[in-house]
Amino acid sequence: MNLPKSEFVCIVLFQVLIFFIFITVFFFTYTTQTEQFVLKNQLGFLVDQTITPYLKFMNEVDPNDGKSLLKEVNAIKVDTTGDSEITKSNNDIVIKTVIILSITVLIILGIIAALFLLSRKINSGFFTNFHLKPIIVESMIILLFVAITEFVFLTYFGSRFISIDVNKVKIALIDKIKSFII
Repeated sequence: MNLPKSEFVCIVLFQVLIFFIFITVFFFTYTTQTEQFVLKNQLGFLVDQTITPYLKFMNEVDPNDGKSLLKEVNAIKVDTTGDSEITKSNNDIVIKTVIILSITVLIILGIIAALFLLSRKINSGFFTNFHLKPIIVESMIILLFVAITEFVFLTYFGSRFISIDVNKVKIALIDKIKSFII
């Protein structure tokens, strides 16, 4: 396939642009929610594999100990003093990302428009005439397959990956218990 050089540059720039937009939007929407889901699942898995068996054992040995421990656990207050700072920091990151994304989109679309208009006007050498519609259609089809791949991978593989090493946590708990006993 012997594409005009300006058309090839426009194809590359347009595909990079739409992938950049897609990955950015995908990250700030679906990926962050999936990450929260994964974190909750991994913490639940960690508790189920480390603390829950001990609590069940304690409850079988002396149900009063289990009830008093449950009261103490329920009385724990979660420290939320840093939440507002984290929310502000996250909002700042989103604003900076939107600004960078907007500037990048404007610059790349400006380059594509300039190449397209110059190719229409000059129509020789590097600036050989081309059409934008096939570039947009081809890029959108490729983006569709990339989006499906990203979604399927993150949903069915990435979100089910367990990175917590339960054995290391158990060893740390045992070491901590030993330090209290000794």
